[in-house]
Amino acid sequence: MGSFQIKSSAADLMAKARAMTGVYDIADPDIEEALPRLLASLNSEAQLSEAGAAAMEQRILRTLNDRLRIFRDFERHPEIEEQ
Repeated sequence: MGSFQIKSSAADLMAKARAMTGVYDIADPDIEEALPRLLASLNSEAQLSEAGAAAMEQRILRTLNDRLRIFRDFERHPEIEEQ
């Protein structure tokens, strides 16, 4: 059993998340800085199986989608923070 890597780059994953959510105008500097390091670490240290690499890529994509939607919702409805 070999070690597989996540094939998408950080930029590719962000572009996919933006296309899926329709959120193009909100920056997420924390993720944009950390995501390349996470991918490098997973690809060099995690020894992922083929299924594991695909699952991790999907999990990261879901997380990016959620973050973009949350930022969008906070921007549209700042009163959310009061709750």
